[in-house]
Amino acid sequence: MGDTSRSQTISTKLQKIAEQARSYPEMVFTTLAHLIDEDLLYEAFRRTRKSASSGVDGVSAAEYAANLEENLRDLHERMRSGRYIAPPVKRSWLDKDGSGKRPIGEPTFEDKIAQRSVVMVLGAICEQDFHNVSHGFREGRSQHQALQQLWQQCTRMNINWIIDADVSGFFDNLDHSWLRKIIKQRVNDGGILLIRFADDFVIGCEFEEDARRVMNVLPKRFGRFGLTIHPEKTVLTRFSRPNGRGNSAKGSGTFDFLGFTHYWGKSRRGKWVIKRKTRKKSLRRFLKALWVWLRRNRHLSLKEQHKMLSIKLRGHYQYYGVIGNIRMLGKVVHQAKRYWRYWLSRRSHKGFINWGKYVDSILNKLALPEPRIYHHS
Repeated sequence: MGDTSRSQTISTKLQKIAEQARSYPEMVFTTLAHLIDEDLLYEAFRRTRKSASSGVDGVSAAEYAANLEENLRDLHERMRSGRYIAPPVKRSWLDKDGSGKRPIGEPTFEDKIAQRSVVMVLGAICEQDFHNVSHGFREGRSQHQALQQLWQQCTRMNINWIIDADVSGFFDNLDHSWLRKIIKQRVNDGGILLIRFADDFVIGCEFEEDARRVMNVLPKRFGRFGLTIHPEKTVLTRFSRPNGRGNSAKGSGTFDFLGFTHYWGKSRRGKWVIKRKTRKKSLRRFLKALWVWLRRNRHLSLKEQHKMLSIKLRGHYQYYGVIGNIRMLGKVVHQAKRYWRYWLSRRSHKGFINWGKYVDSILNKLALPEPRIYHHS
């Protein structure tokens, strides 16, 4: 079976499940594991990112793909018979905005395929139960859709107060027994239980009284599930449209969400609008990562350094390239140029490069990509 026809067959199966879940919201699915066959595992393989680092077994995506059919056949047999046991997850730690470390898990490539196959089946059911304001880890949803919906609701629904909530150690303290109870309301097939989640959220209110009432209820509601709302990082911010015709937005407040600082500013036509700029912590984190990469890889050739720098900058622009944020993007490329010159000058004790020579002999030949707006809504 060709890749296209195989994908179409899998899509049809998942669509039928989704239609059942949508038509019968009280229905509990008890037999789903049989849907994870070799064709579904192949489609899961196709959708799994191949460039990530390997897990604890050291097997890369290319090595797994070299004997793909046999590997998938063996994986299917182990999953079907209940002999599949997820291997340990390689864990690394990243700095968390100067407030400690956060763990990053790196499963084996085969486990990623198994996980994705389960997500594909569960997603067809659970997708029907999500509220429209939920965007994290949903098929066809993105951070920018969440940002756009937030902008629309703040603009059109007379939002004056924002609760910026922080769940303390969400991934460390999440009670998996609760997750199983919740998902069993829709799927009660012991061979397929798994779940997915996200923890970033903000709540908008029109009146301060309502906002404070919600603030008081949140710790109790999350406490039922063994989670804690951080008392210092969870803040209530006044975020109302500035009054008057002046240019000052003093008193209107700002808040951070998904890497952006949201604030009130004047449009080109002189109207008050909600604008977004790169959050300071996000900017510092990206620039620090650039600095470290250039320091560690200054031995590479100029072309190799230029290629990777360009990839990193374009990736940053693609996420943070929203209307009104061009100045912050300009800061990024300006600093990238300065950092690159600094570490090129330290490749040897005679390697100092003055700015004029740097521009003429390097930047004019190996220009770094300039900022670009990717999200116009």
